[in-house]
Amino acid sequence: MSYKIETTDEETKLLAGIEFDQTRLDHEQYKKQGPLILELLRSLTERNAIPDIRLKYWFDPEYQIGRIKASHKGLFERNGRKGEEIYTHPHF
Repeated sequence: MSYKIETTDEETKLLAGIEFDQTRLDHEQYKKQGPLILELLRSLTERNAIPDIRLKYWFDPEYQIGRIKASHKGLFERNGRKGEEIYTHPHF
């Protein structure tokens, strides 16, 4: 079974502009890639490309192991992140 999310040509271009190795990012690069991340997430969401199991991992508190019972998204919210700033945070 493949867990890879198939991307469109436009999504592949967006991915090329996102650096996933946080040690290679300076503050300016970090700020520049935020809009790319948001555009990629919008595109994947609009075409329902993210598998349900991955969405459950993000939204469902039952998928969070540990003493704090909140979803992974909920953990960001508990730490003061809201809306789009969750998805552009380096720990996302």
